[in-house]
Amino acid sequence: MSIQVRFSEHDKRLYNVNRDVAHNFGDVVREVADRLEDGRWPAVDKFLKEKNVSLEELAKACQAFCIFVADSTSRPKETMRDCLTRCGWFDVREEAQIAYMAILGTVVSGYFWSGVREATIDGEGPTLTLQDLRERGRESSRLFALPSWKKWLYKIMYKVKLFFHLLFYPSSYPTANDYGRSDQQQSPTTTAAADSR
Repeated sequence: MSIQVRFSEHDKRLYNVNRDVAHNFGDVVREVADRLEDGRWPAVDKFLKEKNVSLEELAKACQAFCIFVADSTSRPKETMRDCLTRCGWFDVREEAQIAYMAILGTVVSGYFWSGVREATIDGEGPTLTLQDLRERGRESSRLFALPSWKKWLYKIMYKVKLFFHLLFYPSSYPTANDYGRSDQQQSPTTTAAADSR
């Protein structure tokens, strides 16, 4: 389990910078429901009309998703897929699922966009450098092209390397370059951090 913070004795919520999107859940799902009802994304609205998806079916998607997240703690050993099944997500028409996830993606993207702006001070913030973003893109393309057994092996190796990195350098979090191919150069921030040790 990761480190969590409680900001005051009267606030029972636990915060973690790597996971605090959990506290936005209520606002996010309300915004998603509003956007689905108002048809604010013309392409999604057109898709729903072409597929004859009703507001009732969209409401079922909203309900299943909300139950899925709200009830995620009731069975600690349950997998995500099992929880989705139990909460009725897979009983919802696939077209309604697609629309819900598309709108959810735009709302969460807006939260990221405004959140990064608010959390960045004097150029220092939570986003990756441009070089790191390019490396993540290259690495993702390379991983998509691998056969499934190599992807599995890569994930295992990544977790092992991440474990040792955090064991020996707990104050820094590795970038994409730390676990890319051996012929890739280190990013300036990673190299500087390594040099300072």
